[in-house]
Amino acid sequence: MKINPVKFGTSGHRGIIGETFKPDHIQAIAYAVSKFLGKETPSPSIVIGYDPREGNSPSLEENSFTKLLVDTLLDQGVNVYYYDTYVPTPLISKHIIQFSLQGGLILTASHNPPEYNGIKFNPKNGAPAPELITKEIESIANSVLEKELPQSKEKGSLTLLSETTWFSKELITLISNWFPETSISHSTVICDTKYGTCAPVWKTIFESLQLKNYELVNSEPRSDFGGIEPNPTNTEGLKDLMQKVTLNNASIGISNDPDGDRFSIVDDLGEQLIPEEATAIITDYLIQRGLPVTEIVTTVASSGIVKAVTSLNNLSYNETAVGFKHFAPFLETAKNKSELSFGVESSGGLTCSLHTMEKCGFLPGLCLLYIMADSKKSLSELKMACLEKYGKFSFQETSATFDNDQKETIVKTLNSAELKSLSPLFSKPISKLDKTDGLKVIFDNNDWVLIRLSGTEPLARLYSESKNETDANQYLIEAKTLFLH
Repeated sequence: MKINPVKFGTSGHRGIIGETFKPDHIQAIAYAVSKFLGKETPSPSIVIGYDPREGNSPSLEENSFTKLLVDTLLDQGVNVYYYDTYVPTPLISKHIIQFSLQGGLILTASHNPPEYNGIKFNPKNGAPAPELITKEIESIANSVLEKELPQSKEKGSLTLLSETTWFSKELITLISNWFPETSISHSTVICDTKYGTCAPVWKTIFESLQLKNYELVNSEPRSDFGGIEPNPTNTEGLKDLMQKVTLNNASIGISNDPDGDRFSIVDDLGEQLIPEEATAIITDYLIQRGLPVTEIVTTVASSGIVKAVTSLNNLSYNETAVGFKHFAPFLETAKNKSELSFGVESSGGLTCSLHTMEKCGFLPGLCLLYIMADSKKSLSELKMACLEKYGKFSFQETSATFDNDQKETIVKTLNSAELKSLSPLFSKPISKLDKTDGLKVIFDNNDWVLIRLSGTEPLARLYSESKNETDANQYLIEAKTLFLH
């Protein structure tokens, strides 16, 4: 039976373990990365990270995905730095930059269900690899898939790493320097770490900052994530955290996905903040404190509150296709000028130019803790003030599954869609269409709905936004009609 080809989606090659994600994929990608890096560096160095998914073994057990990945790289003359414990993706990104390595590979399927695993590559800037690089890696990997690989004349070296607290301490240093007179020690925090990689990082942060009242929920690594929803922005999956926050009078609830690059925030009233609202609160407050915030980068699938913040504060606003890999050029430019810019995705990704080029699930929660302590306001009060200043937006999202054999037809439908043919399907007049990533229908009143296909699963993601929830939900219903048309 022919194996599925290597294919990088929004972030890495992902698939169902034993079906569309197999040892052959890992071996071929590792070989391809070694050849890609070898063009510039004869003996490249790379760091390896992974979450607790099936096949990922800290002790490099025989037949594990981690051992196969390490062995393949060593056979190709690559020097490997290997964390012998589960570590979050942003730590690997930061490690690449901090120690001037040529790149990093992470075994994770991010927020996908536990039956999935994946592998993603971050080059020397620490950001998710752009399409120009992943296409080359795909090509090399598919040329050797299911073939015996040639070995390098000299094997690479293996260095085992255990120390991870440096990442937490660096993040503390960055954010505490923005609030030099502020202590968060009296905050009450509940973190749901989804049985993934994040608990040790949060523990180091909270203990270093002398927090007396914090609780880590679902903190022990498990390959099945305890049967809970691993996507932190999924409202259903947040219900337990919402309840815990209100019952315990917590200041904030923080949820991460298993590999720690995504987040969701619950305020003191037990209500969810979408990532863009958290970003608006953070950037607004930092601007008030006189920090040099210059820009926010976001995607076509993000809330309009981001644009409102940039407009009112004369910041640069840039919109890209979905995927954090598109943010790197903007963030790097700001970093090189020592300017503070932010990148945010509606799917729970956020970082700033002075931290790392990869999304970080720890940055927003820690920022908000400092802002609450410094302002002496609750998170719900900060949210209300922010919405009054920049406007209230109802951002909604849902998904629709389809059979794999329908995908080609759906892609053609989205690509060929025209304003004239779409107008009868929607209740509001259409202003224009945006096909930057999927199909975005923008109405005369600036409301919008977006349909885009997942790069890893057979489903369509649908997003909408309006000034009122009723219209936003109606757009999703109407968009599904188009999708099923």
